[in-house]
This record gives sequence, structure tokens and C-alpha cells, in this order.
Amino acid sequence: MLTAEPGDAGSTLAGAQTQRVDLERLSGFTASSCDEPAAESWLVGGSTDVGQTTVLTLANPSTVEAVVSLEVSGEAGLVDAPGASGIVVAAGSQRILSLAGIAPNLLTPVVHVMSVGAPVVAALQQSAVRSITAEGVEAVVASSGPAVEQVIPGFAVPSSRPVERSDGYDYRVPGVRVLVPGSLDGEVTIVARAADGSLSEPRVVRAAAGSVVDVPLDDLGPGTYDLSISSDEPVVAAGHSASRGAGGDDFAWFASTDPLDDAVSVAIADGPGATINLVNTTDEDRSVTLASGGSSDVVELAAGTSVVRPVSGGRVYGLTGAGGLHAAVTLIGGIGIASYPVTPPSAASDPVVVRTR
Repeated sequence: MLTAEPGDAGSTLAGAQTQRVDLERLSGFTASSCDEPAAESWLVGGSTDVGQTTVLTLANPSTVEAVVSLEVSGEAGLVDAPGASGIVVAAGSQRILSLAGIAPNLLTPVVHVMSVGAPVVAALQQSAVRSITAEGVEAVVASSGPAVEQVIPGFAVPSSRPVERSDGYDYRVPGVRVLVPGSLDGEVTIVARAADGSLSEPRVVRAAAGSVVDVPLDDLGPGTYDLSISSDEPVVAAGHSASRGAGGDDFAWFASTDPLDDAVSVAIADGPGATINLVNTTDEDRSVTLASGGSSDVVELAAGTSVVRPVSGGRVYGLTGAGGLHAAVTLIGGIGIASYPVTPPSAASDPVVVRTR
């Protein structure tokens, strides 16, 4: 747990970590940021299908207990999941639950985490084994809540990947997982924009209410993209991709993100090929200052464009002028692939006035 004493009004705290695993039945590279606890989280990713293991972690850093309820959706709709409510997470502790114990044999889960009593930090940890070969690990962090427009920055398609084509969900193939959590079906359009500004052919799918669909993006060439997901009904979404390198096969999940505040801190975890990916979905040109260790770089983003900037691992960068933009950190190299979103800090609480009598 990272903490800091209250400071200036504009001060923020940021942290991130990476981990490389190289065991007989578990191998891969993963990265995640340190997140603030929340009363509600949407975890878009993971699988309890054959050969894939997904566990749910619930961390409660507060001084009171949290009671957590889960709603798990899959390819056939909402899952009747015994044991998915009344999960007690004691103050200052963590619970780790097998998702297969709640929703077994689920190909494309989305987990809606709701907490009362105290907010929690929720995440999924997914690993995959094919035959006897370990094929990657990843941490699935919270995506943006339901909205008719979602943005996934820094979606990486490596030049070398395990599989080129797929007719449905395959963690080894680039794709996007989408859930319409409401009661009406949604028409979902997915567009990928490359760093040079070129746009892919739109992928249009019909998503049944309450059911999860996974849309392959196997036509994308190698490169880094920002993904735009639009729908006539609110959706949650995340992307997945995979790499093949000297360290073996690995996969990553790319969460959809919320717009940033004007000033935000970004921790860059140690790892190969780290980049920060900025997306300007506004209708105004923007100048963003990226500063660390006494040096700074001004990044120009025209309206409706994205920029990829190399950054150094083990450092914290400050972004100013980033209000309304979307951002993520992507790491990719011979040891694997990973990503985590850049999130705005939660709103500061209002002052509390105490009047004595």
C-alpha cells in the first residue's frame, strides 16, 4: 500500500510494478499500476475455459471491513453464481478467490464488483497453459464504467505473435471484449487508429443485452493503436493482444480509460520498451508537458489524434495540460507484453465543517 501525507492541493501519488515469471506451469510478464480503492469496478478480461486460470483479488486498505458482491457476465448472459455475494474483506486485508469457483467454464467473463462498508481495489490475475506449455500471465485492472463511448489507448499489436487468425475469443489474437450491461441490445462499432492517423475499417457487431462478445481484430498490422468503441447503449470494454519472443509467448489486457485531469502523475514500472500513449478525443489541439527529473518535453496533439512517447522505467512523470485526454502505459519486448491505464485521481472530498454547541 502506498500512502502520503496531505500536501499541496495539486499533489498526487503514483506507483506501478512489473513482474516476470518463469516457472514450468506459469510463465510471462505482467505490469499494473497502484489504484485507488473504489465502491464499484468493472473487470473486463480473464477466462475460466480449459487451460486458463483466473483469480480475483480484493484488497481493502481501509480501517473498516468491506462486504463485496459480484455480478459475473459471460457469452450466455448473467451467470447464476453461488457465493458471489456477502464476501467479507476485513480491514487492512486481501481476499483471493478463484473465478472458476464462482463461474466455471466461462470463456469471456466480465466481473462487476460492488462494495459496501469500504471501497476496495479489485483485479483479476489470468494465466494460460496450452498442453504443457505456459503461455503468459496478466493482471486485469478496472476498465472505465458503462458509457456509449469508450477509448483504449496504447493497444499494441506485436510484429511476432502466437496466432494470426481467430473466429472468436482467443487470448493469443488481438481483439476487443464488450459487454452491454443494460436491458437493451446494442450496436457496437470498433475503430482502430494507427500512430500515423490512419483508420481501420470499422467493425460493427450486435451485442445482446447482458451478454459478452469478443471481437477479433486479426486484420490489424503490427503497431500501436488507439481503439474507439461506440455504441447506442452503454458498454464496458477492454482489448487483448499477445506476443511471441525469446522469453516465450505472453498476452496482455488493455483497459478502457477515463478522461484525465489537467495535471496527473504517471509511474513507469521497470520493463522493456516502455511508452506512454496519449489520445486527444477533444475537438481542440492540445499541448501537454511531460516532465521528470528536472527535464520536460512538450507533446503536441492535434484534435482527434494520438501520440506515442518512449519513457524510462523506474521513474515518475508529471503530465500537465492533459485535461480531457486519455492515456495508458504499454511495455513490450522479448520477455513479453503488458499494459496499464493512466487514471485520474478521485475527486478530493469537500471540507467538513464541525460546529460546537
